[in-house]
Amino acid sequence: MRASALWALVVLASAAGGARAQEPRAVVIAVGDAPAEELLRGARDAGGARWVGRALEATRPPVVAPPAAALRALEEAYFERGELQSCLARAQAPELQVDRLLIRGDRETAARALALGATCAFQANDAAIARALFDRAATAELDLSEPLTRAPPDVQSLYAEARRAVAGRPRRAVEIVTDPPGATLRVDGEEETCAEAPCRLQLRDGPHVLVAEHLGYRARVLELEVSGDEAREVALDRAPSALARSQLGHALHGGVTPDDLRLLRAAADAYSSAVVVVGWREGEAVRAALFDRSRDERGVLARASAPAREGERAVAEVVALWRGLEPTPPLESPWLWLGAALLAGAAVAATVLAIELQPDPQFSFVVP
Repeated sequence: MRASALWALVVLASAAGGARAQEPRAVVIAVGDAPAEELLRGARDAGGARWVGRALEATRPPVVAPPAAALRALEEAYFERGELQSCLARAQAPELQVDRLLIRGDRETAARALALGATCAFQANDAAIARALFDRAATAELDLSEPLTRAPPDVQSLYAEARRAVAGRPRRAVEIVTDPPGATLRVDGEEETCAEAPCRLQLRDGPHVLVAEHLGYRARVLELEVSGDEAREVALDRAPSALARSQLGHALHGGVTPDDLRLLRAAADAYSSAVVVVGWREGEAVRAALFDRSRDERGVLARASAPAREGERAVAEVVALWRGLEPTPPLESPWLWLGAALLAGAAVAATVLAIELQPDPQFSFVVP
């Protein structure tokens, strides 16, 4: 009987554990100097999920220094020593490749490298290469006027001719659709060509470099050779957790607010959580916002604020609002399954108990 009762208790404990396991994984993110422990306590007191706490700081994206040494060596080869062959060789250094510079957004260095490379090529009697470099600059709408101030007049005339020729080319409609939608597009090193894809770009015929960026995803680079209207679909790969979290910090540094839907979606992926609560200080208050990935179409589900010393109250409020949004479908409710499991366990225990308490049969033997 003792073993049977123990088995029944195991059944009941397993049922309770199963209901707990059905609660979603959720994260409370304390942004900046928000009180992390208080925010997490507010969420855990409100319940409804397996809450964990994380901290997130606004961080400046790493700044890649321009290739000053390579550019200086190129200038010295032409202006100080007049070594045209050395100049041409240095113009082809990997650090000065135009596409690489444009991908990084360094249009100024790209313009200087193209101007010096074209000047060296022209002076070395290779006008075709010089013209091709000037065409590339004009197609990317790089202004070489300042870098060419020390170039011979015939080089400046060739540049002006290339600009006129490129300006006469038609602009083509290039439709860019990204998966997922909403990526930011940069073309030819511009800071932001399109804030949110899908976008219809107007690009002149010729080569272009496009960078698609989206919170929570790896950046994707496309080299386009435009010659007519076209449509492109750009699929982005999810970023590893560490990269995604650094992107969140960079986004906050760039002015994205903690309750921005794009940031909350990326945080859900970065922290592998179904539900995300962010808390942050704003003046004399602590604010909180909640996002539920299973209800993505509804956006940010709840917002609340509380005095600075009562941050847990703001979090508890958004969690309570989330839990009371709409009833869970009966068959998806963990409490239904818990109740069913408890009833089943009780029934099993009662059956076992009844069997155990049943009197032992008595046998009588009659000897004739």
